[in-house]
Amino acid sequence: HSTKTALPKQALIDGTDAVGSKFQSLADLTMALRVISDEGVCSEKDLLELKEKKQKVTLHVEKYFIGCDSSLQTIQNFEAHVVSCMTSFFAEPGKSNAPLRAAVEVMDILSLLNMMGYLSSSAAELETLLCNIKNVQTLIDNGPLIYDEVGNLLFVMIEGSLISHLSLEEVFLQLVRDDDSAKEVAFSLFRLQDSNGQAIMVRLRKLLV
Repeated sequence: HSTKTALPKQALIDGTDAVGSKFQSLADLTMALRVISDEGVCSEKDLLELKEKKQKVTLHVEKYFIGCDSSLQTIQNFEAHVVSCMTSFFAEPGKSNAPLRAAVEVMDILSLLNMMGYLSSSAAELETLLCNIKNVQTLIDNGPLIYDEVGNLLFVMIEGSLISHLSLEEVFLQLVRDDDSAKEVAFSLFRLQDSNGQAIMVRLRKLLV
């Protein structure tokens, strides 16, 4: 049993400043997302920049965000931009793949924030988007992602409780009957689940294996 010692006033002020500055890394990531979405271009350089900003955010989230006010505008802005990127792809799949590429790159941050209890409505919105036969088919057949990338995206979203694996399984149970591409994505998803010791989507496994 440990006894908590009250922090000196100056330490509390310094801590607040530290948290404020760390939230800036998430704001920077959101701005990078916004630029890609607005310009409709996501080059290799843009992706590399997103990766670098994301690494900084990942370090800061686990260290500084715990216990912070969940209504922080910075988190809400990030959440809204990721959902917007995903929505814009499915609204006009052939127009630009850039927003989807950007959203996929930062989805693990959104999943982490959701697991920490920060997100408001994005999980429901993303589930509506991704647990939809037409949209999953579009993502697999008409998107810029290879099968393993689609599988990884869905795995990350399941891990972060952004989408329900049961709802997604219902979609795949229908898709795999006559879509070989959907089967490949399902197998990719299984490999990720197995490597993480998960035994989910049992009905889909029985149908395919």
